Amino acid sequence: MSIARSLSHMGPESESHISALIPVAQKVVFDPEEDRIAFVNETRWIPYPRAKEVLADLQDIYERPQSNRPPCRLVLGATNNGKTEILKRFVKTHPRVERPDGEGMLIPAMYVISPGKPDEMEFYESLLRALGVPYNTTDPVRRRHDQFLRVAEEVGLRLLMVDEVHSILGGHRTKHKMFLNILKLMSGELRIPIVCAGTKAAFFTMQSEPEVGNRFEPIVIPRWEFDDGFLSLLASFEEILPLRLPSKLAEGHLAEKIFNRTEGRIGEVAKLLREAAKVAIRSKVERIDTRTLDAANFTPPQKRMELPNGIE
Repeated sequence: MSIARSLSHMGPESESHISALIPVAQKVVFDPEEDRIAFVNETRWIPYPRAKEVLADLQDIYERPQSNRPPCRLVLGATNNGKTEILKRFVKTHPRVERPDGEGMLIPAMYVISPGKPDEMEFYESLLRALGVPYNTTDPVRRRHDQFLRVAEEVGLRLLMVDEVHSILGGHRTKHKMFLNILKLMSGELRIPIVCAGTKAAFFTMQSEPEVGNRFEPIVIPRWEFDDGFLSLLASFEEILPLRLPSKLAEGHLAEKIFNRTEGRIGEVAKLLREAAKVAIRSKVERIDTRTLDAANFTPPQKRMELPNGIE
């Protein structure tokens, strides 16, 4: 059934709501239940103001000519507050392309997640895997370092992103210094910007080495306040959810409930609304309200830190 025919069976409120959805959500809003739930589970980009500012800054350093001291950034924010999605968005808008001569790929920007511990070998393995090149598992660190630099230059790498950098900066101070030096030397040898992302722990660790701290200018992704900006964000989320009735997420008590449960973290907002939308679809309610929010498979961040019931 076409969207126009389906809308003819809906009331004016529903018709107005569906017409305001983004085109891809409109296309699936009358699809079978499981298809719509699959759509809800997909991650979708919402271009909110602070994200646009950060992306513009990353584009600026990306476009600068190579130098012996390239501008680097440290994107800081609380866990699940949008850092990763911003970095991935930049990579998505600067995709890998085949070389004009057909000999391999050009990789203008690359994203890696740092290993869960300060291990040089694992870090270089992550870099080489992201480049899609084979490596010898018995190679020493120096050989892996040289291989990464060589391949990065061959593929035209212009910006390297290292997420969750606070993980590799944990442990003993000597390990901190080792990894900080790797980042500093790598940026200087490649003559390209490196963008790291992490929590405030990464900031304090980088500042412990002044030479590194001076190179990585911090960019903060703050938690949201309960203000017009947050209400606008909720309205944007409503436009991407394939529900047939308006939820009016940005109005009154509902908006405040969403803010309080998510602690103003955009990643938590996305998860809560995604789970509530699935409840709304399966229950045939077709809108997010207090009941669907309460029924959603979602535990507030603070609650996750508490000891679960039943554990002695």
